[in-house]
Amino acid sequence: CKKDDYNFLKCDRINIKGKLKSIAELCIDKGLDDTDIQILAPMYKGISGIDSLNKSISDKFNIDYSFTIESKDKVFKQGDKVIQLVNRNEDNIMNGDIGEVDSFIYNENQITGMNVKFDSGIVSYDKESYEQLKLAYAISIHKSQGSEFYTTIIPFTKRYNIMLKKRLYYTAITRAKSY
Repeated sequence: CKKDDYNFLKCDRINIKGKLKSIAELCIDKGLDDTDIQILAPMYKGISGIDSLNKSISDKFNIDYSFTIESKDKVFKQGDKVIQLVNRNEDNIMNGDIGEVDSFIYNENQITGMNVKFDSGIVSYDKESYEQLKLAYAISIHKSQGSEFYTTIIPFTKRYNIMLKKRLYYTAITRAKSY
């Protein structure tokens, strides 16, 4: 079902990640980048969850593995889109703010931290504060409230069944400015 401002694409649950990658490639081919596109999903866990989607989709938006930081189950690359998970009042960064990994901080040729560029400026993170960030190519519908994105991609699957309510659909769909 294709209209001027939306498109429904059917796929089986096993191929959701592949379909999302294909859609991301099409968007990139049309000149959009990760600041124009936002994947919204209701849940973090599971094969179709936000964490899994971020791991699989990040390479479509940022293929540069020259500089990476690994921390527990997270990998951050220079240029990655990230979301702040807790308020940092002292830095004027709030839960839900989206930024980009700008550069890494070095001490004696060892990466000891990273700088993230937000709308309000650059914020530094040391290794102990990495848990305050997650990749943000896919974010929760809840975290997207109050934001708008040029294009939103919203996977719906029965795996999200417990979360799928009319208000959640409405919130997700109304985050898109254009498509």
